Amino acid sequence: MAWGSVGYISPFAYKEVAPVSCPKSTVLWMAQEENRRVSYVRASRHIQQEISPCYMDVEMVIEMIGGTRLHLAAQEGDVLGLKSLLTPDTNINCRDFSGKTPLHSLVSSPRCSLEAVGFLLHHLAYVEARDKHEETPLCSAAMRGHKEVVDLLIQCGADISARNKYNETSLHRTALFGHKEVVGLLIQRGADVSARDKFNKTPLHVAASMGHKEVVYLLIQCGADVAARQENNRTPLHVAAMRGHKEVVDLLIQRGAHVAARDKHSRTPLYLAVQRGHKQVADLLVQRGAGR
Repeated sequence: MAWGSVGYISPFAYKEVAPVSCPKSTVLWMAQEENRRVSYVRASRHIQQEISPCYMDVEMVIEMIGGTRLHLAAQEGDVLGLKSLLTPDTNINCRDFSGKTPLHSLVSSPRCSLEAVGFLLHHLAYVEARDKHEETPLCSAAMRGHKEVVDLLIQCGADISARNKYNETSLHRTALFGHKEVVGLLIQRGADVSARDKFNKTPLHVAASMGHKEVVYLLIQCGADVAARQENNRTPLHVAAMRGHKEVVDLLIQRGAHVAARDKHSRTPLYLAVQRGHKQVADLLVQRGAGR
């Protein structure tokens, strides 16, 4: 079976054509050169466009994107494919070039399902596996907003306080992407709202910098310190003002953030808002007493 006109082929099909060279400038070549993992289906579509009518051997694609058939089946959320690949000799915790296991690939995918995660865990997928960035499947699932999957991983023993290479917790990562329900679940399960990353940022700093008002509100409700200082001595109010997030700035002030707080370089939130051209934020800060 070869690449067809529909732009998709099962990653589990038997190869029937000889491999062809992958020309430079194609997506797969760039993925190999830049050491990045590319979605199997996306890659197949680009192959159609870039080297059609040539055909690409399935094994060659797998080799070039640095994964295995298990990784590809997991990425597609293909439970039947996973079942067909599982033999007594299968290493369910095999790694791709970025150190990810099939469980990492699955929980990072928009096609992730509880059924597929449960299948891998039932067959002893390692819930605490670390990739090259020291991220666990829990961290990957949290940052993608897969609430039910996060809950299942925690029930199966995932460490909620695990840190990646930047000393970020799963709470930091999900706060970055604004997944309020996952943030709430992690806190409910014992995540530390005051955890600090490599740069001394708390999850509140992260959420404030991205303008996630609902997440900011939830973190404060759960005990996050609005006066916490990160590495450059900036508060969450500094980073929200600097990014121009007016509603978050207003919320932080309502919750007791100090409008005249100074960072490492003696800069106030008002200074940073003006410097970045955020007039509405600057006006709000002045109304709330900044600059007096």
